Amino acid sequence: MKKAVKLFGIIALMAVIGFTMAACKDEPNNENTDIFTGTWTTQMEGSDMKLVAANGSFTVDMDGHSAFRGTYTVSGNTVSITFTSVNTGYMSGGADEWTSYDDIPEGTDGMPPKTFDAVITGNSFSFESITFTKQS
Repeated sequence: MKKAVKLFGIIALMAVIGFTMAACKDEPNNENTDIFTGTWTTQMEGSDMKLVAANGSFTVDMDGHSAFRGTYTVSGNTVSITFTSVNTGYMSGGADEWTSYDDIPEGTDGMPPKTFDAVITGNSFSFESITFTKQS
């Protein structure tokens, strides 16, 4: 009889633990560690530039026209940026025509490097003497 009571107690304890675990939801981590997410703006040679970043991808608009696309990763306050495509049609004054960044000859005038790192300080980051400011 003592063994049966002990066994029943163990089963009851396991059931309580099981139901408790089933009732707990995995709460998402709402801490946003992606400090690059958001809209960044600058002016370059009279053109308004806007970079919009989220979930590891970004787009760059120049004077309201899509110009570049790419991906990024964040480590601390450093963002590693990789351009994946460029709107060569817009760049040449025509209709949209997206081209892989790998198909653009390295060093082409007006093209940023395919990859680079930028350090985010407060609400800004710079590369090649261009400073972007994060919009609130």
